Amino acid sequence: MKNHVELQHRFEYIALRVLVFVLQIFPYRFSLGIGGFLGRIAWYCGIRKKVSRKNFELCFGNDYTKRLRDRILRKSYSNFFRSAIEHMLLPKNLDRIPQIVHFDGFSELESLISDSRGALLLTGHFGSWELFAAALTNFGCKLDVVVQTQSNRLVDDFINRCRNKIGVDVIRLGS
Repeated sequence: MKNHVELQHRFEYIALRVLVFVLQIFPYRFSLGIGGFLGRIAWYCGIRKKVSRKNFELCFGNDYTKRLRDRILRKSYSNFFRSAIEHMLLPKNLDRIPQIVHFDGFSELESLISDSRGALLLTGHFGSWELFAAALTNFGCKLDVVVQTQSNRLVDDFINRCRNKIGVDVIRLGS
């Protein structure tokens, strides 16, 4: 069984690297659109669909019809895949960040940094949190993020190398 998992992890890693290589050839926005499309495919293929539905039900109970719940989840899949592609393309697109991200109240954070006091920023695991991290480092903030180790160590290392390339240091949960 261990060999099967190792083979699967190597396949996933190679597929991811090929995908990122190919998407770097295309215009940035087109590549993000491909990410959204891949998210819809993942939804229709049933990848973690049961887990997603269960988690949705834990959060919202039966407040939504099955049809609306599935529509929300399908869009969440698209958004997640789009954000994942965005994260992996960020090292080659750092010059785009000022056009993409605008901070309200950034002066308060700058004042904490200039006083050498630092700050603890907490954010939800939604939206484009990797872009947020890249934007902070691009605007001169030193940033460490706490991450959970992924089951596929090859993919996990690749993701964290992407973070390091944009100036984000990683603290592994439990380390």
